[in-house]
Amino acid sequence: MSNKPNDLEALWHQQTVSTVDFEQLQKQWKILRLKQYFYLLMDVSSLIALPIIIYLFPKELSTFELVWFSFVFVLVFVMSLCIIWMRRYSLGFKVDAGNTNEFVERFRLQYKQNIRIAYWNKILCFVTPLIFMLYLVVAYFGEYVQPDVLLKKGKLLMGISAVCMPLLWIWASKREQKFKKRLAEFEAQWDVQNSAVG
Repeated sequence: MSNKPNDLEALWHQQTVSTVDFEQLQKQWKILRLKQYFYLLMDVSSLIALPIIIYLFPKELSTFELVWFSFVFVLVFVMSLCIIWMRRYSLGFKVDAGNTNEFVERFRLQYKQNIRIAYWNKILCFVTPLIFMLYLVVAYFGEYVQPDVLLKKGKLLMGISAVCMPLLWIWASKREQKFKKRLAEFEAQWDVQNSAVG
């Protein structure tokens, strides 16, 4: 009976404890933040595109098109704000600003948000062609745009819908799966390390 505590103590000393590589975690966080800032730049550039079009081509645009672009700009603005909000966990948290638990929690939260962002991008791939078609239908039946000009714009918009949107959907779908996998791996790694430390 007196042998049991010694056996347990010997077994306890033989256990390997995985140590937290805080520098590796910081490095991963820097890369994640850099990517988030890059995507933030892309989000902001999508906001700038419509006002530039309106500014550069005011004579080529009818009043209907100016109103339509303004409506689309408001939609893009709201969506961009939502996506920027989803990136908040990495954008405002500096590399040297936290301890390990804070880093782990920020990674988890940002991975979850990245999954959500990819999901919303997939939805946008379906909504964008609908917005294009609505524009074409309203412009045609309202006779707001010359038929030959509308035909050219229709070909361009439908070409974008047919080529770009499926590619973007595939890209967003792969990103969603990638971040789901990364989140599962990350949580499994940190749950194992936390249970080993605890």
